[in-house]
Amino acid sequence: MPVFGPPVFDETSYQYRKRVFKRGASWGATLSFVVTAQFAVFQNFMAPSKKSTRELIAIPFCWAFVVGGILGLFEVWSYP
Repeated sequence: MPVFGPPVFDETSYQYRKRVFKRGASWGATLSFVVTAQFAVFQNFMAPSKKSTRELIAIPFCWAFVVGGILGLFEVWSYP
């Protein structure tokens, strides 16, 4: 079943909500990952040894997970 595209007429409400959640979560995760990765790289250039490399790598993934989940839930609640 494709994630994006027109609704399938025989899909259940759970499948529809799952598809809408995936759409919002993927957009939110992609956008927040790009923004926080750029911020982490910029922060490393400004103060090179202030944060560890492991923390700079983990920050974008954590924000992508959180923001993606929030936007996914927002999409589900906005399009019942």
